[in-house]
Amino acid sequence: MGVCTVADVERIMQNFAPEPWAETYDNCGLLIGWRHDEVRGIYVALDPCEDVVEDAIRQNCNMIVTHHPMFFGGAPKRFTAQGGNPDADVLLLCAREGISLYAAHTNLDRAWQGVNDCLCDVLGLENKGPLKDSHTCGDENMPCGLARLAAPKTRMRVTLESLALDTARALGIEGVEIVGERSRDISSIALCGGAGGSLIEDAAAAGADVLITGEAKHHERLLAKYLGICLIVAGHAETEQIVLPCIASTLQKKLYAVQCKVPVVCHADNLVTGRIYR
Repeated sequence: MGVCTVADVERIMQNFAPEPWAETYDNCGLLIGWRHDEVRGIYVALDPCEDVVEDAIRQNCNMIVTHHPMFFGGAPKRFTAQGGNPDADVLLLCAREGISLYAAHTNLDRAWQGVNDCLCDVLGLENKGPLKDSHTCGDENMPCGLARLAAPKTRMRVTLESLALDTARALGIEGVEIVGERSRDISSIALCGGAGGSLIEDAAAAGADVLITGEAKHHERLLAKYLGICLIVAGHAETEQIVLPCIASTLQKKLYAVQCKVPVVCHADNLVTGRIYR
C-alpha cells in the first residue's frame, strides 16, 4: 500500500470541490498543516470544534476535513489557549498534536455530489440541476452551481405541509419551520443547504413553489410571503451534515484507487441546536 500525504488529500478535495468556486468572503482550503506529512487517518466533520479535534485524536486521525472553516469572521489578534476564541484553541491544539485541517465550504455547496445534491438525494427529490451559476465539471461533465431545483418523484399530491413533514422525517429532526399556506400545492422545489435565505428571489424567479433551506432571516421570510413563494426552514447543520458521508466516501474511493488504505471516520453528532416543543 502507498503512503498518503496531506497534499494527496488536498488534491482529492480540490478536484471534488475546487477552491476557486468558493465565495470571495470564504476561508477554504488547507487551513492548518504540513503538506508533506503522512496521513494516518482522516476525520470528517461539519465544524472544526475542540471536541472534533479531541475525538480525531482518540480515533488516531491526524487530518481533519470539515465543511465549515476556521476564522470565518477573521483571525483573532492573539493566539492563546483558552483565551476566549475557540478557533485559536483549535489551532493550538492541532499544532500541538500534529493535525492538519482542511475545509471545503461554499465551494462544496456548488460541487456535484456536494451539499445540495446530497440534500436532494436524502429528501428523495428529482434533481433538476443548479438554481443559478450553472456549469459542468469533472470528467463526466456533471452539473454544478449554486443551490438546486428539484421536483417531487411521486405522482400523488404534494402540499407544503406534507413536504415539510417529509423533510423533517428524512433529516431525522423533530420539526421544521414554514412560511406559506399548509395546503399549497407544491410541484417545483428550490433547495439550498445551510443559510440559503438570500436565494428567495432567485427561487421565485425560477418558478419554484417553495425553497427548502437551513436558515432564513425574518426580512427574508417576509420577502418570501410578498413574492408568493413558500419556505421550509429546517436548520443550518441539519441540512448540511448529510454531506459528510459523501465526503468520506469520495476520499475513501480516491485513496483506494491509488493503493492508499487510510481509514476515514465521520463525526457522529454535529447538531448544536435542539428543539423543545410544549
